[in-house]
Amino acid sequence: MTRQEAYDIVRKHLLTQMQRSFAPTAPKCRYRNAEGLRCAIRALIPDEKYDPHMDEGGGLSLVIDRCGLSELGTGFLHALQTIHDLHEPEAWASELDGFAKRWNLV
Repeated sequence: MTRQEAYDIVRKHLLTQMQRSFAPTAPKCRYRNAEGLRCAIRALIPDEKYDPHMDEGGGLSLVIDRCGLSELGTGFLHALQTIHDLHEPEAWASELDGFAKRWNLV
């Protein structure tokens, strides 16, 4: 998967979902929550490769290793995840536009 392909998938996912994926009992972002919402990076993880342990402290490095996303780079994936985790959904389109410019994407 190229960075452009990953960005396109995440952009479409976030701007369709327009809700953060939080844990039910704490304001902690989850790759997938009990209601089925997914974070930015979870949009890149095929269902057959998803493991609930990813949400229990495995973090981004576990996802990269298990899902073959290393070619995208940790910095790239972390920056995408930050859009979901730190910004309100209403700001996602603008944040994603800025992300695309910083990473030379269209």
